[in-house]
Amino acid sequence: RFSADGAEVLFSSDRSGSCPVWTSDADGTDARPVTSMGGTMTSAGRFSPDGKTIVFVSNADGQMDVYLTDSDGRTPRRLTDDPGHDSAATFSRDGRRVYFASNRSGTFQVWKVSPDAGGPPVRVTKDGGFCAVESPDGRTLYYTRRDAVGGWELWKRPVGEGAETRVLAPVATWGDFDVTAQGLTWIDRSAK
Repeated sequence: RFSADGAEVLFSSDRSGSCPVWTSDADGTDARPVTSMGGTMTSAGRFSPDGKTIVFVSNADGQMDVYLTDSDGRTPRRLTDDPGHDSAATFSRDGRRVYFASNRSGTFQVWKVSPDAGGPPVRVTKDGGFCAVESPDGRTLYYTRRDAVGGWELWKRPVGEGAETRVLAPVATWGDFDVTAQGLTWIDRSAK
């Protein structure tokens, strides 16, 4: 994922033997690890809108949880601590919320939590949800969820209260979409 200014990109790589989050210049040069958490999986890094913070997921403490760190990785902080599986963390457009997927309620739903104050996470979706990304104006939340046969669909709902509406199907996997000022982009697995 690119930083808001397009100068850097975050990615996961096992080139060091583990799988930390890495950053590089936008052209791929100057690659360096940002995290060194231990565990078997640390991935899904995304920059905050101001580029000062990175949200990512890791099983360094034995379960998948959401973490924050400054942009150079020096101060990781665990944001969630639940026996459920937390994944697919993203920032809201204003940086005041972190969205993430969790099965803490029995099924995967989208949840949100303040990156600063912490506090208890709040469930956002009712009928399933995974990777969530806000529209550029911060009014609409787009997210993936499973269809009846195990594929992925793209759904949306207002950031506040409101109805959940299917946007399109199929999406190749849970994270294969983005919401930009130019519109939606996604990978359609049914395309030949």
